[in-house]
Amino acid sequence: MEGKLSDQGLFTGHLDETTDGDVGMLFRAAFRGVPQSQWKELMQRIARSENFGGEVSNPQSPKSSRSAALRLLLRLHAGKILPVER
Repeated sequence: MEGKLSDQGLFTGHLDETTDGDVGMLFRAAFRGVPQSQWKELMQRIARSENFGGEVSNPQSPKSSRSAALRLLLRLHAGKILPVER
């Protein structure tokens, strides 16, 4: 996860995760089980399951072969995660 924290305490980040093995198989099955129009919701659930709060945008689908590692890309926008005092 790479990102930045604004002066107002808002976080915007970019997640680039590569996974394989059992977890990759589960993610692949999840993407195959929902229509592309619901991938944003799926990515939101995946992000939350990994303890990333906030709103997912720009989810990108796995385009790898069955044998290659699965790569997930998304942007994350979180509300005030730190109090900002002036």
